[in-house]
Amino acid sequence: MAVPASDLPGWWGDRYSMIDFSASMDRDYMLYCMARTLSPTLFSHFGEGYDACVLVHDMEEFVGRVDEKTRAHFPPEEFAHAHGWTTYIDPLGAIEPTPEPGDAPTEIPIPFLKHFRHAYQDEYRFVWVPKEPRRGLEQRCVRIGCLEDIAEVLFV
Repeated sequence: MAVPASDLPGWWGDRYSMIDFSASMDRDYMLYCMARTLSPTLFSHFGEGYDACVLVHDMEEFVGRVDEKTRAHFPPEEFAHAHGWTTYIDPLGAIEPTPEPGDAPTEIPIPFLKHFRHAYQDEYRFVWVPKEPRRGLEQRCVRIGCLEDIAEVLFV
């Protein structure tokens, strides 16, 4: 079962601190990102030739499908599954982070942190972290099936 980012175990790495910024993890992890807002800037920043995106109408159902279909690739006995909104931070601490309601700035795991210069991306992330330290994870392609009942393709 996927868990909210705020409920992740301590071994996910150091936590963000406004006083003494340092972040590290002893393992690689897999990540899938989505934008919460539709922005023309995203198309220009992520490669030429893109002219469409998928607009998900039922996020809860989408999260469930991603969690279900990724279990074969990331078995729960080997990988922790999590999802949540990205928190954008100023690494120098001049700008306070604005986490989602219920998240404390000092308790945000590394896979859900990103430099505030990327805040326009407004990301929702799915993360799979090996429970034992591991480096050099191989890219994986996961097919979750038809999304016509919960999403639509938008052309720009």
